[in-house]
Amino acid sequence: MLRASSRALLWVVFAMLVVAGRAQAAAVVETLIGEAKAGPTLTRTTAIAKDQRIEPGNYIVTGAKSIVVLGFDDGQKMVLNENTQFRITAYRFKQDEPKKDLFSFDLLKGALRSVTSLFARRSPNAYAMRTPQATIGIRGTDFMLYTGSPGFGQVISGSIGASNGGGTGVFGAGSTFSMPGPGVLPFSIPPGSLPPGVANQFGQMGGMSLGGPGGNAGGPGAPEAAEGGIGVGGAAAAAAAAIGLGIAAGGGGGDGGTTGTTGTTKP
Repeated sequence: MLRASSRALLWVVFAMLVVAGRAQAAAVVETLIGEAKAGPTLTRTTAIAKDQRIEPGNYIVTGAKSIVVLGFDDGQKMVLNENTQFRITAYRFKQDEPKKDLFSFDLLKGALRSVTSLFARRSPNAYAMRTPQATIGIRGTDFMLYTGSPGFGQVISGSIGASNGGGTGVFGAGSTFSMPGPGVLPFSIPPGSLPPGVANQFGQMGGMSLGGPGGNAGGPGAPEAAEGGIGVGGAAAAAAAAIGLGIAAGGGGGDGGTTGTTGTTKP
């Protein structure tokens, strides 16, 4: 009887550890169109599936004509476009402990859209998106990045700071900017100056509906984000875009998407 009770207790403890481990995971694959893999290194990845949880430290690699939408525990969203290499470098979030927030990501290759949550905005200094050209900091925002030679970015709402050895460029809503290299200050450019391939990717991602006001994803408990995730129309648009049909939902054309104010720079 005692042995049976001990075994039962061990199973309960094991189950609690499993649940606790899952609770610490960083993100859930909310939408998967095409093929994508994840793993501890770029050479050790396996295929992922919708609703799969991905822990900090893992790389995510998307295939050709593929899109992944990640929903993080704090409510922020990340859209990974095709042929993208991305890493959740470090992630720490507890609703009642804002001083411990940590949101650190690496965009190694490709393009993404980052929509921060209400919780990410409470501690903007805890957020960093690193690319080969610059590190992106937030001020409550929805933005897109392409890393190439050069890299480019576009701000849908809020504002961001793009910092490297050349200084920090600050870009507000509607801005389009170039990131020439790690030692050159990022600077504003007209949206029409984007290369066609980059403009097309920004148009695809910018047209996806991710919930929340102005297209943003709200944090847990926010009424606008109560239903969460990408809408039916957005998913259909993403699928069409992923196979080259060039269809987008909720705006965001292939000519570079949003336009408006230009950014400013800080030396």
